[in-house]
Amino acid sequence: MLKNYYDTIIKRTDFIIAIVGLPLGLFITSLYFISPTIHLLTLGFALFLASLTYLCIKNKKEKTIVTYTSRPMKVFYDIGFFAAFSLSLLILHNSTERPVLYFALITFCAGLLALSIISIECRTELVRQLLKILLISFNQILSIHYFTGGSGVDYWVHMEMNRLLSQIGDISVLYGKESFYPLMHIHTAVNQIVMDVPIRDATGFGIIIPLVASSICVFLLGRSLFDEKVGLLAMLIVNISDFQIRYGVSPGTVSFGLCLFFFFVYLVFKLIIIAKQRERIKWLILVFVFIPVLILSHAHSSFVALLTLCAVVSGVLIYRKVFDIKTVLPIALIPIIFVIELLQHWFVAIYGMKGERSFFEVILQTLEDAIVNKAGFLNRPEAATVETSTGEYVNTLALPPFLEQVADVMGLTLVIFFAIIGCLFWLSSSQRSTVKFSMVLGAAILLGFTFLFPLLGIRNIMPLRWFAFIYFFLSLMTAYAVIKTSYRLSRPVYSKIFLFFIISSLAFFMSFSSVSNIDSPLWLKEWTPSISSYTIPEQQGGITLAKYADKMVSDDRYGGNHGSYLGIQVTSFSSRKDLNTHESSIFLWREDYFDRPVTIQTNIEGYNKSISISTILGAEVLQDLEKRHKMYDNSDLYGFHLF
Repeated sequence: MLKNYYDTIIKRTDFIIAIVGLPLGLFITSLYFISPTIHLLTLGFALFLASLTYLCIKNKKEKTIVTYTSRPMKVFYDIGFFAAFSLSLLILHNSTERPVLYFALITFCAGLLALSIISIECRTELVRQLLKILLISFNQILSIHYFTGGSGVDYWVHMEMNRLLSQIGDISVLYGKESFYPLMHIHTAVNQIVMDVPIRDATGFGIIIPLVASSICVFLLGRSLFDEKVGLLAMLIVNISDFQIRYGVSPGTVSFGLCLFFFFVYLVFKLIIIAKQRERIKWLILVFVFIPVLILSHAHSSFVALLTLCAVVSGVLIYRKVFDIKTVLPIALIPIIFVIELLQHWFVAIYGMKGERSFFEVILQTLEDAIVNKAGFLNRPEAATVETSTGEYVNTLALPPFLEQVADVMGLTLVIFFAIIGCLFWLSSSQRSTVKFSMVLGAAILLGFTFLFPLLGIRNIMPLRWFAFIYFFLSLMTAYAVIKTSYRLSRPVYSKIFLFFIISSLAFFMSFSSVSNIDSPLWLKEWTPSISSYTIPEQQGGITLAKYADKMVSDDRYGGNHGSYLGIQVTSFSSRKDLNTHESSIFLWREDYFDRPVTIQTNIEGYNKSISISTILGAEVLQDLEKRHKMYDNSDLYGFHLF
């Protein structure tokens, strides 16, 4: 009798998980009322709705005729795409920033491209859609470089290190721990020397192009597991995702590590898919080659790759034990070898500029301090409260408008929603396989690390870097779910409208997310600092003023990271009052300070450590500065002499 129960559970795994997802989603959503973190609300609600949607559509039959599209309609899709794409370039050329119309055109292009993908019938059409996906990706990434020359907190420091390395040729010029993770810098420096271009262009050629090209791994795996349509749609989703754009416009070690991660994961799954032992050997050799390359490229990327590898191998072992005893087991020694190589490097690598402690020691001590001194369920700044004179408890941290917060994470929420539906499809008795189960387990473990640590207060910011890696799995799940859901609609025209609407909405919310768009946000403008996206005049102004002043003052990002790249010394201010303490200095006022915030460190009541908050200097500070001597003005950057 127990065996019958066991067989029933195994057979209906998808149904059971969907049932569990309903109350679990509501529970996660309810946590928002304890700690008003928008991800708890939206992702909990996505889990609930995805589980409910799957239960409603799982037994519906697919309408295969939806894939047919007449040749004139295919031509219309292509003409519409290239017309909108060309118009977006024309708008960029005739604008000083990226306007809303530009993003609307990109959104329209993504929707038309999704319809073209679902209609492919031959290899020529497949190649054409591949090229169009790459065009959209390069358009969004390079459009930011067109106006600002790059963006990102660490981007400018890494570019300065790349410049020094190309000139001197010794990795000792790299700052801190970077000399132990030199591959990106060496790769960029070689590009600069061979191509004889400015270091900014060498960084673009050496990192942005490989990063975008690495998304082809998603297509190749999707094609191997399903078909070209799922693979292409997954590749499109990756390239319009907010974190792919973020690390494209901010090329650095994370971008380089992400690129290698995509190739590594593809190799691992290819190793599992291939049945012939003789063919496996070459893929196994490539996996072993990529392990030290990943380790020497970026610490976080290599750790995520190790975690993914362990999850995938565990998934194969579990599937072999529970579902299919005949499944061929891959070489389980790979994670062990990876761990040995990674720890060996972490013991050797020195963290910080002073070279006092190893990377492993710093990571271990930081984790111990977080667990002992800072951990606590929902111990987040959003949950900090104080008691008023009337006995009520109110939040001490000012939060952005609710609807703007929802809009900001809607792209991620849509991906999670459809990815959950895709997972449930993959776990059904008719769809599950070793690779699919391993992929579900890998995504679940990575998402667990991403959300569990902040939930327990161990890391009190959303660990943004994780999502960039998780999108490898989520894009495939989302693409599969979107296509399968569209096939279940009653009429082909409804399916196409659904597909166009979902992909267009995804492109819209992702492109306007505060993760990918810090130069021209549509929402959260007063909460999104443009601290790492600088126009060309802002860069030139800083260099010009540095010739006439020994002391300059600006926000910490311009003065710290960007100042290193420009070769200028800029002191950072910590508050508005702090401005009056910098006598005989030149204050660099960026035009964005008037209505865009800067970040400062502060303490709030009811929370046990300092946090970064956004504050707008605004008209009041500018009026005070206008009373001083304005000595420079190029419309984007002003120089005020503090005396």
